[in-house]
Amino acid sequence: MEFLAYSLKILPMPQKRAPVKPQPTLKAWRLSLGLKLEQVGNMIGVSAQAVHKWEAGKVPVTLENLALLAKAFGTSPTNLLFYPNEAALEEKFRRAHAVLSAIDPEKADRWLSMGEDLSSASDTKK
Repeated sequence: MEFLAYSLKILPMPQKRAPVKPQPTLKAWRLSLGLKLEQVGNMIGVSAQAVHKWEAGKVPVTLENLALLAKAFGTSPTNLLFYPNEAALEEKFRRAHAVLSAIDPEKADRWLSMGEDLSSASDTKK
């Protein structure tokens, strides 16, 4: 009995799976194309349940599967991070990243502050 108690103390606890956030953009892309879970699954070689679990955030989407989804949906993997009607944001984020990478940190902060000011000004006009 003493051995059993000792061995239970040294056994590692099972690791909990890190929580995964739902991927509503994946579902939005699928629905915008009028596709059912089964259709998407068939297109990329997985079950409808797998696609549902990705959309619901029950399991993470691998980069390989994200690339397959993008190909099936006729877009880029990066675009799948945005809603279908926001696809132009990918290019804007890419451009903003290029600007931020090219200037010194102080100027970057000023540039971001200017953008925040412009955003606030446009919100008050609405």
